[in-house]
Amino acid sequence: MITVPGSIPKIILLFRFKRSLLSVRLNKNIKLIINYGLAPLLLVLIGYHLTNELFARPTFEEDVLSIKNHIYKNGIGLLAIAVFLMMLQWLTEAYKWKMLMSSSLNLNWRASLQMIFTGLSFSFITPFKSGEFIGRVMYLPTHKRAIGTTYTFYSSIIQFTVYSLLGALSLWMLDLDHLLLKIPASFTSGILFLKSISLFIPIVCLIFFITKRLFIHFFLSFNLLKKFTPLAQEFLSIKPSRTAMVFVLTFLKCFIFILEYWLIFKWLGVELSISQVFMGVSIMVFALAVMPTISFIEIGLRWEFSFVIFSAFTQNLVGVTIGTTIVWLLNIVLPAIIGAFWLLFRNQVYISDVE
Repeated sequence: MITVPGSIPKIILLFRFKRSLLSVRLNKNIKLIINYGLAPLLLVLIGYHLTNELFARPTFEEDVLSIKNHIYKNGIGLLAIAVFLMMLQWLTEAYKWKMLMSSSLNLNWRASLQMIFTGLSFSFITPFKSGEFIGRVMYLPTHKRAIGTTYTFYSSIIQFTVYSLLGALSLWMLDLDHLLLKIPASFTSGILFLKSISLFIPIVCLIFFITKRLFIHFFLSFNLLKKFTPLAQEFLSIKPSRTAMVFVLTFLKCFIFILEYWLIFKWLGVELSISQVFMGVSIMVFALAVMPTISFIEIGLRWEFSFVIFSAFTQNLVGVTIGTTIVWLLNIVLPAIIGAFWLLFRNQVYISDVE
């Protein structure tokens, strides 16, 4: 279409172009307000509410004294084991990423860890941890970034499926009536909602993996989605044996994470059995997985969920809150800081194509 300056088509095109630019700017501004305005405010409000709850407890001073005594008595042995488990957990994730990429690229251990930790750094300020995709693929050669995105997405689906399975198992193992009697009424509907979707989500995820070829061919039948055909083919090329191995490694990573919680609680003198920690952590992680969160405010939600869920098992909620914070610092903050330093200095990542 030929447009003449000042003509109606030209004016319409300019109007639409300016409106689209305005829309993009507004969307960016809204995201900035949410990420850097509302999110910190929410964290402060959650922290204020939880602090009031803890200080209002009649056993607060007694719990704090007990925690100090247990830390002094236990030394740093249990904490050192927890730090080792943190390293083991991320090495498991690094091996999983290395294995997924092995059909396209040869990654060494350092490169794999560097991508994962950088992804954590980006996910710290992005909703749904979407920045993890950026961090993982930015070190890849340009022609391999689409493949890296596909594998990151695939790994995320498997991780979400595992979280859902463990969350569903724990919610159905838990004496829900006992829990509902102990938690504030404002949380009752949330717990019941989680239980209502806890079976549906993992079943849908498992059906997807079993029939993924049919799902993908159906979506590619739409003209709008045909441009994703190369990525879909890469997605379908992942062998069932590799998928099974990723599932096993993800379960292993979750069990290491749960054991880490148990050790930290034991170090602080919070008397919980391994099965209670398994149920509490699984439900908390499942709840976080289905909620849109930003990593740096996730600690507030972890406080709330741990406070609510573990109240069914222990009165030492001060220890639970401190333990949850320590695990978050070890597993999220410390790796994210390492990833940020790696990103800052942009050290050489050793990658080679598979012959």
